[in-house]
Amino acid sequence: MLLTKGELSKVKESFPPSMPSKVDDDYLLGWLNGKLVFNNTPLKEIAEELERFYNTKVIVDYNELVGYNLTGSFNNEKIDSVLTKICLALNLNYVENNNIYSITK
Repeated sequence: MLLTKGELSKVKESFPPSMPSKVDDDYLLGWLNGKLVFNNTPLKEIAEELERFYNTKVIVDYNELVGYNLTGSFNNEKIDSVLTKICLALNLNYVENNNIYSITK
């Protein structure tokens, strides 16, 4: 399988590689350069990614905040800056207590 920049092929055991498809390489590989990229991403997935990226705990009441999605990118920013921008865009709030972040309405 020959791929060019911006293409992706998936490989599963016992199956041939999938045909190349166009992807946003910033979205998939941005984390390698300290960049977080979200494209209509549910808040639950954003919180999980922030936990991995910043090695901290991010608490979200998923039942209360279901349906909240965000498109945006953050380049080498501290978690407080990222959460401030996310909450501003979604009209939410966050608090930090002992390096644990909680996002609420």
